Amino acid sequence: PDKGLERILLIHNNVLYILTYQNTVDKFDSKQSQETIGHILTSFRFIDSNNEDDRGSDNEDDDD
Repeated sequence: PDKGLERILLIHNNVLYILTYQNTVDKFDSKQSQETIGHILTSFRFIDSNNEDDRGSDNEDDDD
C-alpha cells in the first residue's frame, strides 16, 4: 500500500540525526498516528556521556 513518511532532521554536537516515521497513507494523518509522532519527538533525549562520567567520579568521591 501507499506509505506516508515524515522525516525529522536534528543536529546535536555537529552530528546529524534523521528520525523517520512511516505509516499507510490512509492512517498517516489519523489522530493516533500524529500522537505517535508527537510522543516520539517529546521522548527523544540526547545523553551527554561526559556528564555521566562526571557523575560517576562524583559518586566515587562521595563514598570517601
